[in-house]
Amino acid sequence: MIHATNALQESAITTLAFFMDDGIREALHAELAPCRPREFWAAYAERADDAAEVLASVGAVVRETAGMWGRMTVDNVDDCWVVTDSAGGTWWPVGAGADEVDASPEPMEAALDMCIERPSFGEWTA
Repeated sequence: MIHATNALQESAITTLAFFMDDGIREALHAELAPCRPREFWAAYAERADDAAEVLASVGAVVRETAGMWGRMTVDNVDDCWVVTDSAGGTWWPVGAGADEVDASPEPMEAALDMCIERPSFGEWTA
């Protein structure tokens, strides 16, 4: 299953909706509204065969975090999930960190969590 991050924001789900299958999106809206964006995406990802393509079309998933982290995006760059912060720095998982992200069923979320919780498993570039 393809998941976005836990803090999927309303603006992100609006962007994702543009690329979703209209029939599935409307059926889920009728069934689930009102609901949190994260819940809506999880339901869409379970039903739609194009969930990975929807995320690829959007190109990045945005996670708002508290305090010093600010806005962070997770992107797939050269087959590697990387995290970019609001100051323009990019965190790249390396070695065992990269292997763990690649093996995760939710690589976007794994990369973001690792970047925040275990930054030594990667390298920051400006």
